[in-house]
Amino acid sequence: MDLIILGASGSIGSQVLSILNNYEKEWTLVGFSIGERAFLIDDILKKFKNVKYICLKNKDDFKKYKRIYPYIKFYYGDKGLIKLVNSNKKCAILNALTSYIGLRPSIETLKNKRILLLANKESLVIGGSLLQKLIKKHYGKIIPIDSEHCAIEKCFKFIKNGKQIDYIAITASGGPFFNYSIEQLKKVNVYEALNHPNWKMGKKISIDSATMMNKVFEVIEAYYLFNLPYEKIKVFIDRTSNTHGFIKLIDNQYIVNNSKPTMINPIKYALSLNSLESDDVYIEDSLKKFNLLSFDYKKYFMMKYAKLVIEKKGNSGAILCSINDTLVNSFINKRITFVELLQNIDRIMNSVKISKLDNYFVLMLTIKVIRLKVLKYLKRSR
Repeated sequence: MDLIILGASGSIGSQVLSILNNYEKEWTLVGFSIGERAFLIDDILKKFKNVKYICLKNKDDFKKYKRIYPYIKFYYGDKGLIKLVNSNKKCAILNALTSYIGLRPSIETLKNKRILLLANKESLVIGGSLLQKLIKKHYGKIIPIDSEHCAIEKCFKFIKNGKQIDYIAITASGGPFFNYSIEQLKKVNVYEALNHPNWKMGKKISIDSATMMNKVFEVIEAYYLFNLPYEKIKVFIDRTSNTHGFIKLIDNQYIVNNSKPTMINPIKYALSLNSLESDDVYIEDSLKKFNLLSFDYKKYFMMKYAKLVIEKKGNSGAILCSINDTLVNSFINKRITFVELLQNIDRIMNSVKISKLDNYFVLMLTIKVIRLKVLKYLKRSR
């Protein structure tokens, strides 16, 4: 099957490329998008000879590489991403873009009744209702690329004889500041927040993991991926990040996915279209040996926004993502402290009104308006 990768130079995209040659019989890379690191194009094309389409972030790189590789169709910018997605209407799309920019390509992929290998969290957090409507109309299929959601997918395959589930659970490591007091958090810096104890990730997702916003997003994603109410989606702490998720059955059995913390495993599972046999799933009568800890919902107060977005829907996910993106960027650029990042998310979320409208243009307008609101708020509070 032909494949286009969106975000080929990012953390997920680069890991996909590192193993894709092992799937020559199953997958043919025909296109990709790349951001600031356009210099990687030469190396990618040396390894993958069937590439026909490339989208670049800016026009200067577009002009440069169009001259170097005249036999390849080049695009650029946000509109270029959509042209890339529609350049081959039979191929699968692997969406590893960061932030809200990934939503429109996800919509286009499903509209064309194609397979969407989804690593872009914001597609479901912002536009989950839109994607869900397309899925219900048999427009395409979503296969998640995420350790936690991949874990639940694997566990579902081990449910036999019509047994019913009590709940599903995903895990969080607790991040680099698990045992920190508020006073200690006031002194942490960007480098410390980026230093995740178990995972090697990009900057944005590393900060989201430190604030627990990443887990907020994953609960919202699980709601749409597995069609379960918020009350049946639990979070536990695993300081080792070896247990990725589990399903508790009503007969008190647990189906648990446990393996080393590496994204290569969920990537391989997604590339198999969820058909790869799992040797890392265990059926247990107890969770004791996994050393999981209860999730402190008061300490990690961000989790209340998972419930809010799931229940309110409309543009609530767009509001949350826009506030978070803008504040995380400010923190990375050392304009605000870590504690201010946490506090400002809470303050600004409590000051905005949620609309029930959730069409694509409303969602994109919401993101722009909220971003300006956050920047004005930061300017006033200096």
